Amino acid sequence: MILRYTKLIGLPIFELREQTKLGAINDLLIDRSGQKISGFLLESPILSFKKPLIVLDLDVIEILKDVVLVKDEKSVIPISESLSAQELLRKRFVGINQRIESETGQYLGKAYDYLIDSKTLGVTKFYAKKVFKEIVVPSINIVEFLGHKIIVKDNLFAGLRSKELTKSTIVNEATA
Repeated sequence: MILRYTKLIGLPIFELREQTKLGAINDLLIDRSGQKISGFLLESPILSFKKPLIVLDLDVIEILKDVVLVKDEKSVIPISESLSAQELLRKRFVGINQRIESETGQYLGKAYDYLIDSKTLGVTKFYAKKVFKEIVVPSINIVEFLGHKIIVKDNLFAGLRSKELTKSTIVNEATA
């Protein structure tokens, strides 16, 4: 199943054994390639002295339309226990609000959503806007994912300045 990032935010996370709710998704972390989810950040604790929590990709059993299932309650850990997750969060490897540029530095837009394969946790496409134009960037065209910006192949839109899409085209493409 292909899911949008924006639909995953707020989904509850349940552990499979006792079927207990462990939290809800606040954000996602993407690996340095820009092609796979590496962790699910849980909603920020109400009390500021509590540390941010994360579920790493290896602990996810299944993502359904309305819930994320993890192995057990030990799947939720403080982010301080994962140096790689801390670094990804610090450098904003979340996939939203990143600049998308070509290899030659042409600004193509700002990412506002992306698609995730629920079986592999692979990021398949990024959606970006630039003023009144929208583009769809297949993740295989990512040259470098820097956290604050995503560099894509120069020939991605050969012959086009930007691929104009209607909202219905984006929705149909996302569900195909």
